[in-house]
Amino acid sequence: PRPSLLTTKVYLIDDNDRAREVVKGYLDQWGIPNQAFGSALDALASLRGAQEADDGMPLILCDANMPDLDGFGLVERMRAELDEPPRVVMMLTTTGQTVGAARCRQLGITDYLIKPIRPGRLLRTLTTASSPQVDYAPPSSGRPSRAPTVAQLQVLVAEDNAINATLLRRLLERQGHDVTVVEDGRQALDRTAEGRFDLAILDMQMPEVGGLEVAWLVREEEKKQSGEASYLPMIAVTAHALKGTREACLKAGFDAYMSKPIRPDELLEVIDAIVPTTFGAPERERPRRRSYMGDAITADDRFDRDKLLTYTGHDVELARELVGMFLEEYPGWVDAIRLALNEDDAREVQRVAHMVKGAVSNYGAETATDLALIIERMGREGDLANAAVALRELAESLERLRPSLEDFVAER
Repeated sequence: PRPSLLTTKVYLIDDNDRAREVVKGYLDQWGIPNQAFGSALDALASLRGAQEADDGMPLILCDANMPDLDGFGLVERMRAELDEPPRVVMMLTTTGQTVGAARCRQLGITDYLIKPIRPGRLLRTLTTASSPQVDYAPPSSGRPSRAPTVAQLQVLVAEDNAINATLLRRLLERQGHDVTVVEDGRQALDRTAEGRFDLAILDMQMPEVGGLEVAWLVREEEKKQSGEASYLPMIAVTAHALKGTREACLKAGFDAYMSKPIRPDELLEVIDAIVPTTFGAPERERPRRRSYMGDAITADDRFDRDKLLTYTGHDVELARELVGMFLEEYPGWVDAIRLALNEDDAREVQRVAHMVKGAVSNYGAETATDLALIIERMGREGDLANAAVALRELAESLERLRPSLEDFVAER
């Protein structure tokens, strides 16, 4: 039987069906007792019942943005109506991160997560929040210490430099992982063929076979194994952070790219982002395809009709006019970003992505909004290596959004 990391029950509260289903799947997989709610008001009623029955209070994992009663309103109601208000972990969106974090500080909420929710970070946050030994006062300064990753991973490190290999081995073993080190790409291919590793970290400049070729060959072999969940997460490491290196790594099949010198916190964050789960997953249960983006995006392409009507003062005809304009304009915006990428025009990428973000955010569509924000940041920072991948995902997200927008315009 799968052991449970937490004995405290978790109330998961999120009005987004898909997001709630994904997070509940993590909790169920880890054996954490939980109950899911699509409404903060329903959860509050259940909490009152638990108090009357003296059942003890659960840990609250709550979305900040919900209709009727949002996450922050729920916290205020719990503190006013319950004898012992439960501990809260708040889930914030990327676009509302700054305002949401400030509101958390105002309410003394020290635990929050940024959507899309990453399994490793979720597990550590819940474990910390449920621990009675932790001092919950927010730190006055400095970065909070990092809890070690929970699951033991089988990690393959391919690095021909003995000093760098030792550094990686020690960093990973300190987190409880089992590490195998090889010195060249040929050995790396031989070992990955064994099929027992959860993660591979490959240096780009290796003798025999380079890291790019290793990644490409591993992915080609996985395609042949269509009947098995055989995906191996891979991280590229290089001392030469030249323009285009990251894009080349991603095209070869790597999930992430890091430049030397390796920073411990960054390495652990990358592992959390690309390894499918950090606890209790059945052996070799891995996705067939993962996003190449470092900021993984949950699939939420819903059109939020109520949000749009709020912006238009509930003027339905105006809302339809605006949606119609967007449907006509956005293909041109996507083409404009693509052209700017071809011309390496970071400023134009930033400008057009900013327009897309502002327009699509009116319709809910968190996936497209977050992707447009990522592209905007890439343009602002002048780092366009991954922008083509992000643009492809943005275009796909907008196409998934299109039918619901067209249906709204057609309503009469």
